[in-house]
Amino acid sequence: MRFNKMPWKARKPFRINAGRNALLLAACLLSIHLMAAPGEGETTPQPDPKAGELLSLDSTLRMALRNSPQIRRVNAALADRLATAREIQVLPTPELQLQAAIGAENTGPLDLAAGMENILMQSFRLSHFGMRQAYAAALKKAANMEQQAEILGLLNEAVLQYYRLWMLQKREAFLAESELEVRSVIARIEEALANQEIPMMEGALFKAEAVRFSVELRSTQAERMQAQATHLEMIGSEWKQVRLLAPELEPIPTDPLRLVNFARKRANLQRLLEQKLLAASRRHEVAEMDIFPELSVQGIYDGGVDGGSGVWGAGLVVRIPIWDQNQAERQRADAQRALADAESQTMDRITFERIVEIRMKRAVATQERAEAYWNDVIPAYQKSYTSGRHLFDQGQANMMQLWQLQRQVAEANEKAMQDTVAALAARSMLEQAIGGKIEEIPEQPN
Repeated sequence: MRFNKMPWKARKPFRINAGRNALLLAACLLSIHLMAAPGEGETTPQPDPKAGELLSLDSTLRMALRNSPQIRRVNAALADRLATAREIQVLPTPELQLQAAIGAENTGPLDLAAGMENILMQSFRLSHFGMRQAYAAALKKAANMEQQAEILGLLNEAVLQYYRLWMLQKREAFLAESELEVRSVIARIEEALANQEIPMMEGALFKAEAVRFSVELRSTQAERMQAQATHLEMIGSEWKQVRLLAPELEPIPTDPLRLVNFARKRANLQRLLEQKLLAASRRHEVAEMDIFPELSVQGIYDGGVDGGSGVWGAGLVVRIPIWDQNQAERQRADAQRALADAESQTMDRITFERIVEIRMKRAVATQERAEAYWNDVIPAYQKSYTSGRHLFDQGQANMMQLWQLQRQVAEANEKAMQDTVAALAARSMLEQAIGGKIEEIPEQPN
């Protein structure tokens, strides 16, 4: 059986902030412009993958940004939030009432008089004078920061989906090779059984392994096809067979201060929670101020009768808050502020720096564990199995010893795949906290 090392570290690592990946870097940070048509100076979108074409992680993310329904849904949600913010701060539309009257004069039964009255009315609340503008500004900033965080989350989901499909392809290849290897051993076992060199019961073990690998292979193939369909849907491509290139990611910095300094320039988790609390507080203040009645100022002009001199006037309409004192909106605002305050207090109790450090240590630890399996454990087991197989073919090792070595190799391979998925999930959580990709963190000066 042949095994490949996990290509986690490379001399030329995957860099989002380099040359041809400039669009992807911007996409991680920008919001509403992600789905716009390419303008002057922008990179032309890459074509969709052709049948049998190899896909890279970079091209996958580019196509996901351009075609993913989830990205469009996030942008639509941002547009809705920005529209809501605009509605909050804009005064109601003025009303103009035109009233005309025709009546008989006292000079004669056929003499008529005509007049017209014009009323211009503007409604407003006290919160329109500054408070609603402050709430709208906080809401817009929070909406943009949430959108950036959601897009980063979707990018990380795309990376995890890419890795999942790539892992299934590796597992499928491993199972196919393992099945062939076991069947070649079975041929040697059949010969040994015919010569009564080994017991019948021991010979049945490798036959059972061949059946297990065959069943697992078919199951993995079906799972890989489902993952491939999800992957193609994510990038907006029709169904076709594709193969993924081995992704390469830069190592995670082990200095928490370096991560925190990078996060301070981004829409990180702490700033997002602070902005959400500010927006919720502004909403609560507007709801409390709107207990006061709605006012309508009127400007009146009476054109007089038969073109006589007009009369100017003014009026005021006050809605008395007897039955409705804005209880519904105040209740919603109270609940939103309580939630935002609880999230912010949780951050304050742990501190943002500690959260970054915890997530960094977990991401590094899980990555190191995965690397240890790919770079050290699996090659060692593979070397032992190769030696054992040679001894078995020479009649110097029994079948049970070879079976145990084969099981160790298979279990180590499965463990390495599981640890890799866990490492990527931990990496994603760290990136969500700092508000950017690990590849975007600038290198330390020499």
